This record gives sequence, C-alpha cells and structure tokens, in this order.
Amino acid sequence: MEIKRLLNQAKSHEKKGQVDKAIQLYQTILEAFPKNQETIKRLKELRSEILQNSSVDQKQDGINAVIELYSQGNIQQSLQSAQTLIKKFPKEVILFNICGICYLDLGQFNESVASYKNALNIQPDCVEVHFNLGNSYQAMKAFESAITSYKQVLRINPSYDKAYFNLGIIYTGLAQPDLAISNYKQVLKINPNFSKAYNNLGNIYKEKGMLNEAVENYQQAIKIAPDVAELHHNLGTVLMSLDKFTEAIKHYELALKINPSLIELHLLLATLYKATGKLEPAIISYYKALQHEPACAKIHYNLGLVFYSSGQLESSVISYQQALTLKPNYVEAAFDLGIAYSNLDQHEMAIKCFKQVINYRPDNAEAFTNLGNSYNDLGLQNEAITSFQQALELNSNDAEAHCNIGKIFLTQGLINKSILCFELSLAICPNHIPVLSNLGNA
Repeated sequence: MEIKRLLNQAKSHEKKGQVDKAIQLYQTILEAFPKNQETIKRLKELRSEILQNSSVDQKQDGINAVIELYSQGNIQQSLQSAQTLIKKFPKEVILFNICGICYLDLGQFNESVASYKNALNIQPDCVEVHFNLGNSYQAMKAFESAITSYKQVLRINPSYDKAYFNLGIIYTGLAQPDLAISNYKQVLKINPNFSKAYNNLGNIYKEKGMLNEAVENYQQAIKIAPDVAELHHNLGTVLMSLDKFTEAIKHYELALKINPSLIELHLLLATLYKATGKLEPAIISYYKALQHEPACAKIHYNLGLVFYSSGQLESSVISYQQALTLKPNYVEAAFDLGIAYSNLDQHEMAIKCFKQVINYRPDNAEAFTNLGNSYNDLGLQNEAITSFQQALELNSNDAEAHCNIGKIFLTQGLINKSILCFELSLAICPNHIPVLSNLGNA
C-alpha cells in the first residue's frame, strides 16, 4: 500500500509539471524497493524526456540566435552559426533555408541553390524553400528554373501571392507583358492590397501605350500606399504624357514632399512649371535640384533657360557660365550664352561664345548666322557677310542669312545684290516680314 501511495504521489507531481519532485520521489521508492519495475521504467522515461527537451531547447535557442544575427545584418556570422548547428541537427530544414538566404545575400548563388536543395531533400513540399530557391534562380537570371520553382510553390499553395508577383516580374523582363499582367492580376485576386502589383501593372500598361489603364492602376496603388514617392512619380509621368500638367504637378509635388532628394523629380517639376508658364516655381525647383547636385551642368543650363524666358538675362548669363565651367564643351550652353550676350548688347562676348560653338560643332549653321549678326551689330560688315555665307554653305535654306546679307548690301547701296538676297530669302520663307520690309526699301 505504501509503494502505491508513493507512486500516485510521484505521478501527481508529473501532472503538475513538477518533474524534479517526481524524480526525487521515484528515487526514494527505488531506495526502499530497488526492484520495482514500474518505478525503474518511469524514472528512465522521465530522464529520456528531459534529455530530449534539453536538446530541443538547445536547438531552438541556436536557431533563434542565428535569426537574430541575420536580422542585425551579420550575414557571415549567421551563416557560420547555421553551418555549425547543421552538424548537430542535420535534418533541420530551417537551418538549410537560412544558409540559402545568407548565401544569396552574399552573392554566392550556386551555394544558395545547393542549400535549398538540401532542405527540399528533407522536406520536399516546403513552400518557403521552393520560393526562396526561385529567388536564387531569379538572381542568377536562370529564369526558366525560377519559373519552375515558383510554379511548384503554387502547386503546393495556390494562394501564395508573392510567387505570382515574382512570376510577373520575370515575364516582364522576358518581354512577355500579357503573361506578366495575368500573374499580377492573380496577385490582386488573392491580395487586393498588394500595392506593388498595381504599380507594376501600371508600368506595363504605360509601356504598351495604354496610358488611361496605367493611370487607373497607379491611382489604385496610391490609395493603398499614399506615402510611397515612386507611385506619385509614376502617376505624374503618365499624366504629363496625357498633357494633364496640373495633375502631374500635384503628384510630383507629393512625391517630393515624401522624398525631397529625388533630383529627377525636381527637374521634371521645373519642366512642367515652365510649360505652364510658372517660371518662378520652375526656378525654385532647379535651385532645389542644385542643392542635391550642385555640380550638374545640365541643371545650371536649364536654370539659365528659365531665367532667359523670364527676362532675367544677367541671371541667365551666370547660369550658362556655371554650366560651361562644369562642362567646357557644353555646346548648347555656349550657344544660348551667346544669345543672352547679344540681347544684352555685349556683342564681343557673344562672338566668343558663337566661335566656341563653331570650334566644337563646325557644321552648326545657326552658330554662323548668329556670329554674323554679332559682327553686324558691331559694324563689322565684311566679317558678318563671311559668317552668313558660311552659314549658307552649311544650310542653303537659311532664310535669315540671305535676308541679313541683303540688309548689309542695302546699307552699302548695292541694290541689285540686296534684292537678289531678299528674293532668295522669300523663296524659302514667303512670309518673312523683315524681308518684305527691306525689299520695299530696296
């Protein structure tokens, strides 16, 4: 009766989770009854369970440590720790999966694939491993293998939206937009809040020229993720193509509010402001772009163009000069600087600019024409005629050059020559007002 009472008491401790007390009681029973088989058996089972639980705890602690290292960005250490654990637990799928992820991050694609395959040898239907294997193949540009892996994911779990999403990316890259669209639509059937799928659909429709469909998808993406600058950028670009400038400006401004460092957007916004006659906001946008990229010659040049359009000639000169300092062979900047100097009656400076253009582009007829105008403004008529003639050698249909030579001949009293030049100009451009006026004088 005493042994039965003690056994019941030990079992009660087990039920309460008081394993240490149960073991102590079983040991006490064995001291009094060393041949009691029930006690011997149960004590052995308890000790085995403790060892197993200890091993499980050790394994889980090790896995948690590996995951923590990875989450902290210690990829190499995470990989090494996982490899060490695999020696103790060679059938643990998660460890091979972690190795595969680490190898992928380290750019060691073949090792990554091998790790995932080891995991699948242990658990062939593991969705996560098949998906990660697809990611490795995709990174290797082994697209057919990636497609096979993602399709295997979907055979096991048809609701795995990320597999459809990655298939969409692959088919887009393989120039199969219809298959990409089909997969992105599958994503959205499973997960209607997958904003990136709407964005990618918008990108495809934009490339196909289906701009209204692109707008609809970008707008849907923005409803889900209103604080993503890329979405507003993409929508603004399509609206710009549709000549919906006011709406495009709104979305570019929203994108820049989210991410002010997007230089391209400052430039696009400045272009839109200029196109809509909002020159001061355009100037501000270019200055903001220069805050992020002060050594960009193109930005200085475009700023000069806006200053010129707004009548701020001195400021345009400064911007063009800055562009040329950064890029001495910037022909467009040199040409427009020459135009600005001409309008400021600084004809010697204009001549230097047009000569600089001709030095880099000796086939630029327009530069010769403007060089001739500058010489003429300085009273250097022979040099002007020579420049106009050089322009005509490059472009015989330059109505302005014919007209300007005619005007010089007219001031020199060479009436017949001037009339011939005016007639040549009119043959090219019948409504050329300066020619008609001067022909009347001739």
